[in-house]
Amino acid sequence: MILKDLLEVLTGPDEILIVRAAEKEADQKTLYKGYRGPDAHMEIPTEIMQETVRQFRIFPEIRSREWKERNLMPPMDAEKTSDFLFSDLQMSLYYKIII
Repeated sequence: MILKDLLEVLTGPDEILIVRAAEKEADQKTLYKGYRGPDAHMEIPTEIMQETVRQFRIFPEIRSREWKERNLMPPMDAEKTSDFLFSDLQMSLYYKIII
């Protein structure tokens, strides 16, 4: 399946992260992060639309709201503030697409 085909079946607004595959997850290069749908603030680069999707999954992200102060890994979108609190944690769900 190519990326264009996958994006056509996702309904908006869905939060997505598109990355370039690498041997280690830490080495994956982010190609796009944001929303898919009519309210998207940024266009997905057209040059990657014909690339083969290697993996696709829903990615639950649970991070401390104090990730900077605790020297923890940052959330996918560090500027986003959660609407709901689980003690001192926040949770986001997004689609991770690896090409």
